[in-house]
Amino acid sequence: MKKSIVLAVLVIISALSLSSNAQVRFGIKAGLNTGSNIADAASDASILSKEDNYNGFLIGPTAEFPIPLTGASIDLSALYSQKGIAFKDFGKASVSYLDIPVNFKYKFGSPKILALYLAAGPYVSYAFSGKFTNDEFSNIDYKKLDVGANAGFGVQLLNNIQAGANYSFGLAKNVAQVSTDGVNFNNVDYKNGLWSITLTYFLK
Repeated sequence: MKKSIVLAVLVIISALSLSSNAQVRFGIKAGLNTGSNIADAASDASILSKEDNYNGFLIGPTAEFPIPLTGASIDLSALYSQKGIAFKDFGKASVSYLDIPVNFKYKFGSPKILALYLAAGPYVSYAFSGKFTNDEFSNIDYKKLDVGANAGFGVQLLNNIQAGANYSFGLAKNVAQVSTDGVNFNNVDYKNGLWSITLTYFLK
């Protein structure tokens, strides 16, 4: 796993170096998140069997680095993103993350008029705050660092506007412990699973 991460980082750095002389575009991305945590059936996650979808939003700056002679590009973003778990009858746990996704993107069509695109890549997230709306759960101990992968598709209009859908799935356990009714459940294996609908505007 560590070798794969190092290799991915080297590929990204190389691609960004190749695109240093190309026309880099900067913009702002915003959207809505909906999803829930993916539970391991063998864990104590069965106590949260009434899990429901959690809804939040994301927003932040983004940059697009064209890769010369390929028709592809690399997207790099820094997003404030709300994720969490919602439980039927129990309220919800909302966690705020700094998301840093790096996507390889390929466009089909005429980017200056109308083009479709496919995108995929890794992400790293850091959880910096959490809020719980019900006292039923006295504590949900989120791990600060989350890593995963994402894949998406979308459309580009008139060169500056992109509308897309993306699914991200965590590769690391993001909940260490759940406490409820005075009982601690340490074997709770949850990973983030999230759909995002986004709108991006590039400045040029």
